[in-house]
Amino acid sequence: QATKYTIHASIDSTLGFSAETKLEGTVRHDGARILLFELSRYLQLKSVEMDGTALEFIQNEAIEGSELSRRGNDLVAVVFPQPLKMGTQLHLEFAYAGSVLTDAGGGLFYVGARGTWYPNRGIAMANYDITFRFSQPWTLLATGRQVGLAQDGTQWVGHWVSEGPIPIAGFNLGRYVRSTAQAGEVMVDSYATHAVEKEMTRPSQVDMVPTSQSPMPPEVSVASTQSGAAPNPALGGAQLATEAAAAILSLEKMFGRYPFSSLALTQRPGSDSQGWPGIIFLSSYVYLSSAQREAQRVSAADNVLFGEVMMPHEVAHQWFGDRVSWASYHEQWLLEAIANYSALMLLEPQRTTDQQVMLQAYRQLLASKSKDGTPFVEAGPVTLGVRLTSSKFPAGYEVITYGRGTWLLHMLREMFRDASRTAENPEGSDQVFLALLRGLYDRYQGKEITNSDFERAVEEVLPKSLWFEDRKSLDWFFDGWVNGTAFPRFEIKEARFSARTGKPTVSATVRQIDAPDDLVTSVPVYGLVGDNKVFLGRVFAEGQETRISLPVPPGVKRLILDPYQTVLTAP
Repeated sequence: QATKYTIHASIDSTLGFSAETKLEGTVRHDGARILLFELSRYLQLKSVEMDGTALEFIQNEAIEGSELSRRGNDLVAVVFPQPLKMGTQLHLEFAYAGSVLTDAGGGLFYVGARGTWYPNRGIAMANYDITFRFSQPWTLLATGRQVGLAQDGTQWVGHWVSEGPIPIAGFNLGRYVRSTAQAGEVMVDSYATHAVEKEMTRPSQVDMVPTSQSPMPPEVSVASTQSGAAPNPALGGAQLATEAAAAILSLEKMFGRYPFSSLALTQRPGSDSQGWPGIIFLSSYVYLSSAQREAQRVSAADNVLFGEVMMPHEVAHQWFGDRVSWASYHEQWLLEAIANYSALMLLEPQRTTDQQVMLQAYRQLLASKSKDGTPFVEAGPVTLGVRLTSSKFPAGYEVITYGRGTWLLHMLREMFRDASRTAENPEGSDQVFLALLRGLYDRYQGKEITNSDFERAVEEVLPKSLWFEDRKSLDWFFDGWVNGTAFPRFEIKEARFSARTGKPTVSATVRQIDAPDDLVTSVPVYGLVGDNKVFLGRVFAEGQETRISLPVPPGVKRLILDPYQTVLTAP
């Protein structure tokens, strides 16, 4: 297990990249003679040493003419002279060079090896000490706190040190204009260029919602689709920094203190974005105005995504993703869902309609079909992670992780909110749900979280009204919804109203349509009094049909199931 990386890297005027990385770590198991590391196929490893002794290594060795030989891979095998013993302290030094940057135009550079520009063992918590040497016209940002920046002839030398263990390290490069804002003690910097890349990638499989179904080609010229002056992202940089500072202050109320001393927002070519410790890589689309995005013919949902959701989503990753990490690919959905749903919660006070636009976009994506007519929802449960992507479901990971994952968090939140309804507070409260998120962060910051950890944490605060079969357990939710692919529809029939005992009641049958026989769902039931919808309570629907009975206030003559769409259902 790696515990510290010390990296000295250099980028020359032709974008050539070279680096020396020292890795410190501890052997966790006996007997291994080969360790695998991730390193971009475009970087040629020159040497590997352990305590000054050269080690053998294998990089892109393949039979000539084979697919592997043509394509290469991002793995390096380091061979040790003797089997490693558990507890041994390793000190490895890697020297390598190559080309991992491309000039995308507009002062932007594409960093092709975002997470594999240094040899690593995958996403895992470690400390970083990073030094970069680069040409003066450029601005370089990296993960960690910047502790130095000095001129050396025609070059800059920058130094960054992580503020405690972080799961991954990265950098971005461009001819940026800087804008600043303040979130309490946290400095927020936005870095943007005066132009976008030469060709803007069509947002077809972006981080949170791969929405495009149009026949438009994957890359479109800005000049060909846009009237008036060319977009200048730098003009929106100051506003974006201000909005990010506001997002930090709002998210601090949810999760606790922002985990780093600063935040850098950096423009990058492409339609996707990523939030890494202290640095966020934001698509050029985020820096454009709504009208400019419309000129690029993005969908209504994508316009909300880029304008209202993507940046706060990546800011939320500073807590969940960068300070709390996932234990394996099975848990990646959870941190993406928390970040994404947190961003949607920030929309509620003033942009509730936009929140609903996103939720319904995810719902439609889950119902959309692959080439053979199979709905994307059947790609698998969220816990399959990257294995959701296949030739049958090329966007399976994005659709399920962000679409279904966001809805699962929405369902949990609405269940807790309904459980807190009282006569004094008929709308319910988010107090328990927000306390759950805060508790998760407090408990797992600097650590990795599993799905079992999450289930236990939710069960600890589970209100009695959500106990199925009188058990304080969420097995029914995790078995059917998290570890399953349920996408049912609901209907109510045979409703009978009675006031024989002097207390009006209603009995009815709730049907789960196109649902597994063992699916259990907490469904909110409302009664209609005139034009008003009155919350009656939640019921558990089990299997195909469930008989229910509820007290009703006078005047209720009709029942409605989930009128505000708090349960994920097929459209």
